[in-house]
Amino acid sequence: MGAGGRTGPWQRVGGWAFLALQVVLGAVVVALAVVLIVIGVGVVSHGVDGMTGASSLRSTADGTVLAHWRENESRGGRIDRIQVRFTAADGTSHEFTESGRAKAGDRIRVHYKAGNPGDASVHSATGNRAMAGLGVLIGLAMVVCMLGVLLRGGWDAFHALREWAPERPARKARRPLPVD
Repeated sequence: MGAGGRTGPWQRVGGWAFLALQVVLGAVVVALAVVLIVIGVGVVSHGVDGMTGASSLRSTADGTVLAHWRENESRGGRIDRIQVRFTAADGTSHEFTESGRAKAGDRIRVHYKAGNPGDASVHSATGNRAMAGLGVLIGLAMVVCMLGVLLRGGWDAFHALREWAPERPARKARRPLPVD
Protein backbone atom coordinates (compact mmCIF):
# COMPACT_ATOMS: atom_id res chain seq x y z
CA MET A 1 0.00 0.00 0.00
CA GLY A 2 1.04 3.55 -0.55
CA ALA A 3 1.40 6.32 2.00
CA GLY A 4 -1.53 6.72 4.34
CA GLY A 5 -2.88 3.17 3.72
CA ARG A 6 -4.01 3.82 0.15
CA THR A 7 -3.19 1.63 -2.84
CA GLY A 8 -0.92 3.09 -5.47
CA PRO A 9 -1.83 3.23 -9.16
CA TRP A 10 0.55 0.38 -10.07
CA GLN A 11 -0.99 -1.88 -7.45
CA ARG A 12 -4.45 -1.24 -8.91
CA VAL A 13 -3.20 -1.96 -12.45
CA GLY A 14 -1.53 -5.15 -11.24
CA GLY A 15 -4.75 -6.24 -9.53
CA TRP A 16 -6.78 -5.68 -12.70
CA ALA A 17 -4.15 -7.47 -14.81
CA PHE A 18 -4.24 -10.45 -12.46
CA LEU A 19 -8.05 -10.51 -12.61
CA ALA A 20 -7.95 -10.34 -16.42
CA LEU A 21 -5.46 -13.23 -16.50
CA GLN A 22 -7.73 -15.30 -14.27
CA VAL A 23 -10.73 -14.60 -16.51
CA VAL A 24 -8.80 -15.56 -19.68
CA LEU A 25 -7.43 -18.76 -18.11
CA GLY A 26 -10.89 -19.63 -16.81
CA ALA A 27 -12.36 -19.17 -20.29
CA VAL A 28 -9.67 -21.43 -21.78
CA VAL A 29 -10.37 -24.13 -19.19
CA VAL A 30 -14.13 -23.89 -19.84
CA ALA A 31 -13.60 -24.10 -23.62
CA LEU A 32 -11.30 -27.11 -23.26
CA ALA A 33 -13.72 -28.85 -20.89
CA VAL A 34 -16.63 -28.28 -23.29
CA VAL A 35 -14.59 -29.70 -26.19
CA LEU A 36 -13.67 -32.76 -24.11
CA ILE A 37 -17.32 -33.22 -23.10
CA VAL A 38 -18.37 -33.17 -26.76
CA ILE A 39 -15.63 -35.68 -27.61
CA GLY A 40 -16.70 -37.85 -24.67
CA VAL A 41 -20.32 -37.85 -25.85
CA GLY A 42 -19.11 -38.85 -29.32
CA VAL A 43 -17.04 -41.71 -27.86
CA VAL A 44 -20.07 -42.92 -25.87
CA SER A 45 -22.26 -42.75 -28.97
CA HIS A 46 -19.68 -44.62 -31.06
CA GLY A 47 -19.34 -47.27 -28.34
CA VAL A 48 -23.11 -47.79 -28.10
CA ASP A 49 -23.29 -48.15 -31.88
CA GLY A 50 -20.41 -50.65 -31.73
CA MET A 51 -22.16 -52.70 -29.06
CA THR A 52 -25.33 -52.77 -31.14
CA GLY A 53 -23.40 -53.72 -34.26
CA ALA A 54 -21.46 -56.45 -32.46
CA SER A 55 -24.68 -58.02 -31.24
CA SER A 56 -25.96 -58.32 -34.79
CA LEU A 57 -22.95 -60.37 -36.03
CA ARG A 58 -24.62 -63.74 -35.40
CA SER A 59 -23.90 -65.67 -38.59
CA THR A 60 -20.51 -67.28 -39.17
CA ALA A 61 -18.59 -68.63 -42.14
CA ASP A 62 -15.07 -69.75 -42.93
CA GLY A 63 -13.03 -67.19 -44.83
CA THR A 64 -9.65 -67.07 -46.49
CA VAL A 65 -7.03 -64.40 -45.86
CA LEU A 66 -6.12 -62.95 -49.26
CA ALA A 67 -3.42 -60.51 -48.12
CA HIS A 68 -1.59 -59.26 -45.02
CA TRP A 69 0.27 -55.94 -44.70
CA ARG A 70 1.33 -53.34 -42.17
CA GLU A 71 0.21 -49.72 -42.25
CA ASN A 72 1.71 -46.70 -40.55
CA GLU A 73 -0.74 -44.92 -38.29
CA SER A 74 -0.96 -41.16 -37.95
CA ARG A 75 0.17 -41.50 -34.31
CA GLY A 76 3.44 -43.07 -35.44
CA GLY A 77 2.55 -46.70 -34.67
CA ARG A 78 1.99 -49.59 -37.04
CA ILE A 79 -1.10 -51.74 -37.49
CA ASP A 80 -1.51 -55.13 -39.17
CA ARG A 81 -4.28 -55.35 -41.76
CA ILE A 82 -5.75 -58.37 -43.55
CA GLN A 83 -8.03 -58.72 -46.55
CA VAL A 84 -10.52 -61.58 -46.19
CA ARG A 85 -12.89 -63.32 -48.61
CA PHE A 86 -15.80 -65.48 -47.45
CA THR A 87 -18.99 -67.00 -48.84
CA ALA A 88 -22.20 -66.20 -46.97
CA ALA A 89 -24.97 -68.73 -46.35
CA ASP A 90 -26.90 -67.35 -49.36
CA GLY A 91 -23.94 -68.27 -51.64
CA THR A 92 -22.68 -64.71 -52.29
CA SER A 93 -18.96 -63.99 -52.05
CA HIS A 94 -17.75 -60.99 -50.02
CA GLU A 95 -14.40 -59.33 -49.29
CA PHE A 96 -13.46 -56.94 -46.52
CA THR A 97 -10.40 -55.45 -44.87
CA GLU A 98 -9.84 -55.39 -41.14
CA SER A 99 -7.10 -55.34 -38.53
CA GLY A 100 -5.62 -58.77 -37.89
CA ARG A 101 -2.44 -60.85 -37.85
CA ALA A 102 -3.21 -63.87 -40.04
CA LYS A 103 -0.99 -64.81 -42.98
CA ALA A 104 -2.16 -64.86 -46.60
CA GLY A 105 -3.79 -68.21 -47.35
CA ASP A 106 -4.89 -68.89 -43.75
CA ARG A 107 -8.46 -70.02 -43.03
CA ILE A 108 -10.23 -67.74 -40.56
CA ARG A 109 -13.66 -67.59 -38.89
CA VAL A 110 -15.81 -64.67 -40.11
CA HIS A 111 -18.77 -63.24 -38.19
CA TYR A 112 -21.38 -61.32 -40.22
CA LYS A 113 -24.94 -60.02 -40.23
CA ALA A 114 -27.39 -62.49 -41.73
CA GLY A 115 -29.25 -59.79 -43.66
CA ASN A 116 -26.12 -57.83 -44.57
CA PRO A 117 -23.04 -60.03 -45.16
CA GLY A 118 -21.08 -56.93 -46.20
CA ASP A 119 -20.97 -56.02 -42.50
CA ALA A 120 -18.44 -58.63 -41.34
CA SER A 121 -15.60 -59.04 -38.85
CA VAL A 122 -12.91 -61.59 -38.02
CA HIS A 123 -13.13 -60.56 -34.38
CA SER A 124 -15.68 -62.28 -32.16
CA ALA A 125 -18.89 -60.53 -31.20
CA THR A 126 -17.81 -60.72 -27.56
CA GLY A 127 -14.47 -59.06 -28.31
CA ASN A 128 -16.14 -56.34 -30.38
CA ARG A 129 -18.71 -55.80 -27.63
CA ALA A 130 -15.99 -55.59 -24.97
CA MET A 131 -14.03 -52.98 -26.94
CA ALA A 132 -17.18 -50.97 -27.59
CA GLY A 133 -18.08 -51.18 -23.88
CA LEU A 134 -14.61 -49.93 -22.99
CA GLY A 135 -15.21 -46.99 -25.32
CA VAL A 136 -18.49 -46.23 -23.54
CA LEU A 137 -16.76 -46.28 -20.14
CA ILE A 138 -13.94 -44.02 -21.34
CA GLY A 139 -16.42 -41.58 -22.88
CA LEU A 140 -18.53 -41.49 -19.72
CA ALA A 141 -15.42 -40.91 -17.60
CA MET A 142 -14.44 -37.99 -19.84
CA VAL A 143 -17.89 -36.42 -19.55
CA VAL A 144 -18.17 -36.90 -15.77
CA CYS A 145 -14.63 -35.63 -15.10
CA MET A 146 -15.06 -32.55 -17.26
CA LEU A 147 -18.44 -31.75 -15.69
CA GLY A 148 -16.71 -32.06 -12.31
CA VAL A 149 -13.99 -29.65 -13.44
CA LEU A 150 -16.61 -27.16 -14.61
CA LEU A 151 -18.68 -27.46 -11.42
CA ARG A 152 -15.62 -27.16 -9.18
CA GLY A 153 -14.33 -24.16 -11.12
CA GLY A 154 -17.75 -22.52 -10.99
CA TRP A 155 -18.00 -23.18 -7.26
CA ASP A 156 -14.54 -21.68 -6.64
CA ALA A 157 -15.31 -18.67 -8.84
CA PHE A 158 -18.60 -18.09 -7.01
CA HIS A 159 -16.89 -18.08 -3.64
CA ALA A 160 -14.04 -15.89 -4.89
CA LEU A 161 -16.58 -13.34 -6.14
CA ARG A 162 -18.41 -13.40 -2.82
CA GLU A 163 -15.15 -12.62 -1.00
CA TRP A 164 -14.20 -9.95 -3.52
CA ALA A 165 -17.62 -8.22 -3.52
CA PRO A 166 -18.13 -5.18 -1.32
CA GLU A 167 -19.67 -5.69 2.07
CA ARG A 168 -23.44 -5.84 2.19
CA PRO A 169 -25.33 -3.82 4.73
CA ALA A 170 -26.29 -5.76 7.84
CA ARG A 171 -29.85 -7.09 7.98
CA LYS A 172 -32.25 -5.87 10.57
CA ALA A 173 -32.81 -8.29 13.39
CA ARG A 174 -36.18 -10.00 13.22
CA ARG A 175 -38.51 -9.82 16.14
CA PRO A 176 -39.48 -13.17 17.60
CA LEU A 177 -43.05 -14.25 16.99
CA PRO A 178 -45.35 -13.95 19.97
CA VAL A 179 -45.95 -17.19 21.83
CA ASP A 180 -49.52 -17.90 22.87
